[in-house]
Amino acid sequence: MPNKQTRCPNCQTIYKVSVPQLTVAQGMVCCAKCDFTFNALSNIVKIQNPDLMVLDEPVKKVSNHFFVEPSSEAHQSTQDIFKVLEIFNHKVENSNIDLLTYLNNLNYFSHEPINANPSLNLYSNAHQLNKDRYRPTFKYYLFWGGINFILCLVFLFQYIWHNPYLLKEHPFLNNSFNRLNSSLGIETLEQRYQQISASQIIVDYPNDAMVEFSGVLNNSYDKSLKMPLLQLNLLSDGEIISTAIIPPSQYLITSLQGIERIPSDSPFYFQFTVIKPKKQFDNYQIAAIEP
Repeated sequence: MPNKQTRCPNCQTIYKVSVPQLTVAQGMVCCAKCDFTFNALSNIVKIQNPDLMVLDEPVKKVSNHFFVEPSSEAHQSTQDIFKVLEIFNHKVENSNIDLLTYLNNLNYFSHEPINANPSLNLYSNAHQLNKDRYRPTFKYYLFWGGINFILCLVFLFQYIWHNPYLLKEHPFLNNSFNRLNSSLGIETLEQRYQQISASQIIVDYPNDAMVEFSGVLNNSYDKSLKMPLLQLNLLSDGEIISTAIIPPSQYLITSLQGIERIPSDSPFYFQFTVIKPKKQFDNYQIAAIEP
């Protein structure tokens, strides 16, 4: 193919370029001397000496445009470029036009934009690759299985702790729960209320059908507790014949009514009456239980 000469309009440097070079670069080149980008086709000069060599400095590439080699190396580079550009002279299959013409008129042959990219679905491929590379091992499942098991035990412990009636209904669960608390050094509500004792108890008989109990409650636990219920067991010959649960509103004396918690190491006086003939029992038991 014939070579052309183009002149940089900024510094007037002359370069020799070929038609394939201008075709690939779409006519745009960059001057190696002054870095000025110009259209080589618009600045074509008439060749006065076919063997003219251009300056030693190469023309630089701008954006996606073609590198224009200096004429000192142009011969070898041009030969290599010709070998690559021969593909554009090949005919398109089942057509009389060459590849270069087809590419330049791609919008005419296809309604899709030239810059349309295929959908590669790269995420799914990368996800599958990572999945195959980091396949969980037995230790992974063992570790997370152990953590989930511990969390389930903690949840069960909290549920039982806040629902103590379950311990009364299920003796086996009560024994297991108490053993666990003992091993962890945790006191249950039942154990805390067992530290509230009734002392200085006085039994009075206002009449033959009523019995009056009075005394002092003392909390030996190191923190205050919610006012307990009093459980009264009446015994006859060592056997329980009657049981009564007395709420705080019935056993607290008038000056202590309305108090909701019993402080530590502070005596609380109580007094209550039950309807029971004194001849029906010969002993009694009074214990504080959790409300």
